[in-house]
Amino acid sequence: MTGRGETADGCGWIEHHPEGIKIRLSRSKTDQDGAGRVIGVVHGERKETCPVQALLDRLDAAGIVRGPLFRSIHRSGRVQPDRLNDRSVALTIKSAAKKAGLDPTKVSGHSLLSGHATTVAGNDGDERAIQAHLGHHSPEMTRRYIREANVFRRSSTGKLGL
Repeated sequence: MTGRGETADGCGWIEHHPEGIKIRLSRSKTDQDGAGRVIGVVHGERKETCPVQALLDRLDAAGIVRGPLFRSIHRSGRVQPDRLNDRSVALTIKSAAKKAGLDPTKVSGHSLLSGHATTVAGNDGDERAIQAHLGHHSPEMTRRYIREANVFRRSSTGKLGL
């Protein structure tokens, strides 16, 4: 297990484990009181799509061992010490979408969360696990994030034996 980013002022941290990484979020949109929570991210099946490997590579490339994870990069290429604000994160997501050939007007932090929830639900993932990962306080809120991706997969008619 290796840890990164833990600070004396109670900010979040990241711990690498054989199963994946634990991320402590000190505050989020769904945690305005700042109680914090820990989420786990497991290793992906393939190195080229593994979220854990991508994060570890990013930390190593940026030389980040403490402080904010998402930071701006100066024109000189030097990683800055301060965290990105919410607007900068939104612009970064849209820029990455455009580079991937997607319509940036249809991609946002919300759509990424909804895509996560929809994909997990479509793969018969546990709704409570989705709720905990997204930090929602109610199942109703989590269900608002799950779009119906395949009405045939969840149809009860396939179980009638006809």
